[in-house]
Amino acid sequence: MNIINLSKQSSELSAPWKSYLTVPTPKSLISRQIAPPAIQSCLSSRYHKSSITRKVNSNVFSASTDTKDKKATKEEATTFGVFPPELWFEIMNLNDDVGMLVTLNKTFYHTFSPQIYGKFESLILLLVISSTKQMKLNDEIFMSKVGIEFKDKLSQCYKICERQKEGAHYDYEYIDVGTTKDYSNIDGFESKKIITSHKKIESLFKHILPNDQLTLTKSIKSISLDISILDGYHDLIGSKGSNLKQDLKKSKKMNGVFEQSIRLPRVNVDNGVGYVPTSDEPSFPEKVYTTELTHLNRVFDYINSNKRQNMTKFINYDDLNSKNPFDFYLNYCSYKNGSPLILSNFQYCRILRNFEEKSQLIKILNRNFASKSQVNDLLHQIIETMTMTSSSNSSSSIDTSLLIIGFDYGNENFEESYKRERRRSITSQKPIMTLLNKSPF
Repeated sequence: MNIINLSKQSSELSAPWKSYLTVPTPKSLISRQIAPPAIQSCLSSRYHKSSITRKVNSNVFSASTDTKDKKATKEEATTFGVFPPELWFEIMNLNDDVGMLVTLNKTFYHTFSPQIYGKFESLILLLVISSTKQMKLNDEIFMSKVGIEFKDKLSQCYKICERQKEGAHYDYEYIDVGTTKDYSNIDGFESKKIITSHKKIESLFKHILPNDQLTLTKSIKSISLDISILDGYHDLIGSKGSNLKQDLKKSKKMNGVFEQSIRLPRVNVDNGVGYVPTSDEPSFPEKVYTTELTHLNRVFDYINSNKRQNMTKFINYDDLNSKNPFDFYLNYCSYKNGSPLILSNFQYCRILRNFEEKSQLIKILNRNFASKSQVNDLLHQIIETMTMTSSSNSSSSIDTSLLIIGFDYGNENFEESYKRERRRSITSQKPIMTLLNKSPF
């Protein structure tokens, strides 16, 4: 599993993302007898001109006996520095941080950007959002009792205190996630490159896709994006006055856009089932979320088994209702003779354990706080771009599939149950899904 994430990097966009935004202006010619630091590790004595076997574009790199061509070749060699372009191709293929090559000068940009950006022909994205309500309550409980009940978690005190102070001013958070599963070793799965970084996804929709002149924009053929809203779906999309709700309604009327929404039932439990004691919650206090993350495990499964790819071809309600990442969930919500299946205390305990175990496979890589207006702006930009059909923009020629996942928690007494169990009850979760597929004309 390859998760592309910016959690350990600075706020400045790193290569190759930053190079997508503008065509770099010419810099001073590379004259030093060393390669840029980012690619020096690729070089060794085994690299010399005679060892290069890759065939490159003869129109670009072939030498000519003509005096004019010789001059152009000499200028080109100077622009490429001390290495011939054939060697730069070898370096590009051996180094993960090759995006920096296109930022050196225009010659590098026009020569290497088609090869580098061609890797992004099909983008798979996962954006996770949640209101900060649960995080704030979680941190408040921990900080008020850290020296009494949670002595074994004192090491987390500074980190939680810092998060509590920063998050106090925001209503939402973006959560960059990953999975501990190694899909390359599981039969029937294929490890995919998934972009889960909120910063990269935001850059893609706000700076890259709107710019028709970028090589990267022209290289993208398809985008699959799953947006999971752990908490706050009603406030963002479900409420009557929601602007995003209106955006989704408009998309229904666009030619070439398929839109369908479904609501799944809640897990039903016998009224006699009350508090179910479990082992000390390993997600508390740092991770905050437990059973809310369970479905993400299934989302990763869907992506890496190509089931998510199959969803891009859905054209009716029955397809989405029978084949979606919540198919495991429906086993606990099935109906018999028209009546919902009621779970006993024993069944509920077993299911709860199952949900918790699956949620532990999801790791949180990074968090970024945002206001409600900032989240609304980004989601509006995403919906508009993913459903754009106007031929005046290159985004309209991209195959897109947008899956929005949220939860309707009804009238749950959230604070009381969370203070008691430090987790959200699975019986309060009612999944909602909206799928928008667009194929270019």
